[in-house]
Amino acid sequence: MKRTKKPKSRPKKDPVDIVMDANYLNMSIFFITLNRCHGFGKKRLSDVLESYLALMDNIADKRMTVKDMRKWCQELTGIEVHDFLTDVMENNYDGWTNKVEQFRQEAQNAKTRRLL
Repeated sequence: MKRTKKPKSRPKKDPVDIVMDANYLNMSIFFITLNRCHGFGKKRLSDVLESYLALMDNIADKRMTVKDMRKWCQELTGIEVHDFLTDVMENNYDGWTNKVEQFRQEAQNAKTRRLL
């Protein structure tokens, strides 16, 4: 009789660890993008980080909720974060190119309207 190997079980991650890993990933991607694609050096990155932490304080101090922050983001940028990420995940990231191009076009149209 041939023995079969038992599948190795991985220890389950604590939900806090999962959230922290997601935060590490998102912050790393955010700072790398600002540095490599937009030329942000240490000074401008530290300014961005200071602003980021100030916005996070709004959540920690319960002056804003996550829903408030999403709404404000949409008002400022035209990006509804939940819809954007849902669309990206449902389309296995294929939707990003179209979304980014659509956002660029909308931004250009808004800029043109302001100049008129």
